[in-house]
Amino acid sequence: MESDVDAISELIEKEFIKDVDNSIDKRILRSDQFGYRSLHIVASLNTDRCNLREYKRYKNIKCEIQVRSILQHAWAEIEHDLGYKGEVSIPDQYKRTFNRLSALLETADIEFDRLKTELTSYEKEISSLISSEPESVDINKASIISFAQTNSVLREAKTILEEKTKTPLQGIGIEDVAIKRLKYLNFETIGQLEKSLAKNKKQYLKFAKLFIDDKIEENNHVSIFAPLMYFLHYIISGTKNKNKFEEYFQISTSPMVGDFEYYLKLHEEASK
Repeated sequence: MESDVDAISELIEKEFIKDVDNSIDKRILRSDQFGYRSLHIVASLNTDRCNLREYKRYKNIKCEIQVRSILQHAWAEIEHDLGYKGEVSIPDQYKRTFNRLSALLETADIEFDRLKTELTSYEKEISSLISSEPESVDINKASIISFAQTNSVLREAKTILEEKTKTPLQGIGIEDVAIKRLKYLNFETIGQLEKSLAKNKKQYLKFAKLFIDDKIEENNHVSIFAPLMYFLHYIISGTKNKNKFEEYFQISTSPMVGDFEYYLKLHEEASK
């Protein structure tokens, strides 16, 4: 993306000596101009690196580093493949088409940049959104990661789990499975999930403890999503529907079939 070009440029200038006079920013075009855009930096090794024996031979050598986004590079490849580089070399009857394609790629670059910024902002704000208006927060990767780490009921299950394993929960990686299972169980918003956890807290925590005592061993490395998964196991067991139970367990990176009778027994014990 366009913003990444500037970030890479800063890194290059920290690691190399930039030849300002011979470097050129070819991203700067007239307001009515479209076409090839790229940042060309002419650079040489800095003093610290030249002092290293393996780099001394390159002391007086300069190189050109071309930095551009994937979409800027796509345009460079298009120009190269068509054999028409530069506005003056393009036949007049095709200039409009060239400009239109170039403008589309430039617009896409800008929109991807804006999307990245907006997603980053959303991820930073998601915790406060969950606290203030959970019913308006749909279940997605950012919201479920935040919720799994901050919900008070899940944190109680987390404490039980960490006491058993004697190791902190770590790593995510199964959030896609969690989201698919939540959707399967008709959870669409964080608010719905939060209310269900609060309603089933006592039975769920008992279910989780029974499951942990049976299945989890000391020093097991467990995902931060484990407490949420145990809650979903509790919910699906409560349906007492074997077909739905088996469909639910097939939603996995490694499809499996859970022990229906075992989970049903666990649910009944937790509900006493």
